[in-house]
Amino acid sequence: VYSNEMMRTWEYRVFRLTERVASAECREDVYYPLSKDCGVKLRDGDPEYLEVKRLIQRDGDIELWQKTLHRDCVNADLSLRLDKVRKIINIDGIRKYEKLRILCRKEKRDTRVGEDSVCTFRIFQVDGDKLLFQEHYTSSTVELSSAESCRRFLSTAPLIDDNSIVASYPAMICILADRALTSFLSDQNESATTASL
Repeated sequence: VYSNEMMRTWEYRVFRLTERVASAECREDVYYPLSKDCGVKLRDGDPEYLEVKRLIQRDGDIELWQKTLHRDCVNADLSLRLDKVRKIINIDGIRKYEKLRILCRKEKRDTRVGEDSVCTFRIFQVDGDKLLFQEHYTSSTVELSSAESCRRFLSTAPLIDDNSIVASYPAMICILADRALTSFLSDQNESATTASL
């Protein structure tokens, strides 16, 4: 069920690299990398509504996020209608990642304080729909009504270990996009060097 009402929640999330693969039967979201403080996606690839997730406040690694849904923001080829999106958020950072799109398949299980998920991320170069790489992560989150409630739970059941990446989905998407962009530019430079020999 979609709503245009703003939804806010305090969140602490960690990712860990895994060999587990999210089931092909699970929902797959389409992410448009933007910034670590703002996420933009199509939930389950549905082009009718663009979901925008903004960082409102940060208390250490615990963050307050706000979600909103917006119509008429996506073209038939799933590219963003930048004229529309620009009226909702600052999209200055989107040019950096405009050649990339990230699909995330999520196998989720609700917990008492949030959710546990297995995530399969696939990072594509938009031109030619070329798969650059894919990786699998588990994700655990604490999502409660206040930062203090999150902190109190984490003091009794910490989620982090040496293999953890503390990051929201928007931040994780940018981490993967930056790696893909580095690889993409490296391949371009290598091709240019080879052509000049």
